[in-house]
Amino acid sequence: MSLTPDSFTGSFIVSLTVNVKPEKIAEVEKLLHENDTYAKENEPGRLYFYKARSGNTFYCWEKYADKDKFQFHVENNTGLKAFKEKANKLLDGPMKVAFLQEI
Repeated sequence: MSLTPDSFTGSFIVSLTVNVKPEKIAEVEKLLHENDTYAKENEPGRLYFYKARSGNTFYCWEKYADKDKFQFHVENNTGLKAFKEKANKLLDGPMKVAFLQEI
């Protein structure tokens, strides 16, 4: 597991785990859907996005073709920006992010 994808070559996976405040679950689901829709339409370098939850814990996995495609996502995805801006009001604790190199 890496804190950044800087040393990776080729495709890699970003794993995100967050605990959502119970009263904010519907809002987080909506934001994740918006993020996914934007990326499908505008980010050909994002190869897949899986999202799931158990109770108020959400799990997301995204696969990117390379570091440049991921950087484009970070800089341009409006859904991601909205999620980050509202995170303190939505989440019950910090976001846990891991960058995983495929084997």
